[in-house]
Amino acid sequence: MSTLFTPPDSPPSSVTHSDGPAKRLKEQLRNTRTEDTANHRFYIPREIQYDLINRDIVSEIAAQIDRPRVQQSTIEEICTRGRALFAILVLIKKQADIQPFLDEGILDASLPLQRVNGTKHFSLQTKHGRRVKSVVGWNSGCREKFDRIQWWFLAPIFEDLEHYELDENVVLPTVPFEDKNSSLDSGGYSEVYPVRIHHTHHRWSAIADPESTGPVVAIKRLIQSEEEEFKREQEILIQLTPKGHPHLIKLLSTFQQGGKWHLMFPFADSNLRAYWEVHSMPVFDQDTIQWVLKQMVGIASALARIHSFVGTFHRKIPRKVEVADGTIIQVQDQEKLYGRHGDIKPENFLWFKDTPGVDDPMGVIQLADFGLGRFHGRDSRSRTHASTVPYSPTYEPPECKIGRSVSRVYDMWSLGCVYLEFVTWLVLGFKEIEGFSDYRGEWSEEMLINDDNFYTITSDKEAIVRPKVCTWVERLHYHERSSQVIHDLLHLIMGHMVVVEPVARMKSKDLQEQLNKLLWRATNDRDYALKPVAC
Repeated sequence: MSTLFTPPDSPPSSVTHSDGPAKRLKEQLRNTRTEDTANHRFYIPREIQYDLINRDIVSEIAAQIDRPRVQQSTIEEICTRGRALFAILVLIKKQADIQPFLDEGILDASLPLQRVNGTKHFSLQTKHGRRVKSVVGWNSGCREKFDRIQWWFLAPIFEDLEHYELDENVVLPTVPFEDKNSSLDSGGYSEVYPVRIHHTHHRWSAIADPESTGPVVAIKRLIQSEEEEFKREQEILIQLTPKGHPHLIKLLSTFQQGGKWHLMFPFADSNLRAYWEVHSMPVFDQDTIQWVLKQMVGIASALARIHSFVGTFHRKIPRKVEVADGTIIQVQDQEKLYGRHGDIKPENFLWFKDTPGVDDPMGVIQLADFGLGRFHGRDSRSRTHASTVPYSPTYEPPECKIGRSVSRVYDMWSLGCVYLEFVTWLVLGFKEIEGFSDYRGEWSEEMLINDDNFYTITSDKEAIVRPKVCTWVERLHYHERSSQVIHDLLHLIMGHMVVVEPVARMKSKDLQEQLNKLLWRATNDRDYALKPVAC
């Protein structure tokens, strides 16, 4: 074994090294730690590691350890492949033992070293189970310090669409931030919480990061999820993200830690309902009308992308299934997935003031929360029972209560309800969205609540659009702000979206085309957009 840093005539490293440059580096490293406030653990940002552990300081420390001149190749190896390892040794006053690690082939890529199971003295081994000889002569306290401090240097750098298997000891590279609008959002299948990622620990192209402190992202932690289910959802999101759609939320990265699966997304400035509330009385001008129509077109286009999505997932064995007409078909190993969102509501539309690729001064609305639970194979594409579909009761279509099968036009009813609220906001302002909810509400003996659905059940198998919804639409038609484009929007919504019979609802692609026509005319005809017209 080479003894480059500890000559034979030198006393043990624990008493010979100088505390000058090593002590200075140690203090700098400790002072530049950042705390992951969620878990109260430290990490040293990668940028700081590169700045502090440079050739000058390594040479200076090496000169204090070894009397002969240090070989330049060793310093080069430390500064290219062993920065973190060298810094850990400095922090536990074992920098003189760097050479045995190099001789064993242990460098930064070998980290983290693992504690050997069942040992009380913190014996260490590599990821592949090879015992680390370099620490054999250390006392157990030094080995324990190495085991604890190494995690300061192992916070990941997140890349576009990459997945990370993170040890439970890995510290996420977060930095503190305060935002009164940021809070934990928990549901039955997942919980979403915001974190700010250190600006040197991500390389995401879908993030607008004007602040040097780093971007705020939303982490969606799946509460109950098997690996196979997570990978299917990951496949869907990965396939939808790279092609890019300005009105679909972008997946950034994913990771597994502590037995939980996590997905990372850009953190929105607000959701659509919160946007309406903040901008409580919109200016009724051509710019606003064009923006609303652009968002409606974009949302319809995003939904069409989901509805036309075809992916594959692996089934363990072929099986026979019955499809809608009673025909028996064979489902092969590679079965197709068909998309349906299944939970369209204002809270699942996210508003971004700035996002890469979109330069609209009023921002952009993106559709979010289109998870695996609403993607289905050929056997359930047209026969999914309504009682098994996760939904938001206000925006659910009537098939959820009258026992009809659910298909992709399920989404069109829900979207029509949201669009109707969008028009209400544009014409009457936010307070009247709440007023609309109160107005159409009816007491439910079954649920013992005042429900605000858009339909009323008339029998076990029949439903109608709630009469007060129709009355509300008439009020919008007769409002002094209602120009021809408002009338046309309402006719489109009530004639082709908020329709009880699923087969009568417009497909998302057709909706996109019709809305595009309204947008083109409103852009080129000011009177069409703004001039009041009697219904």
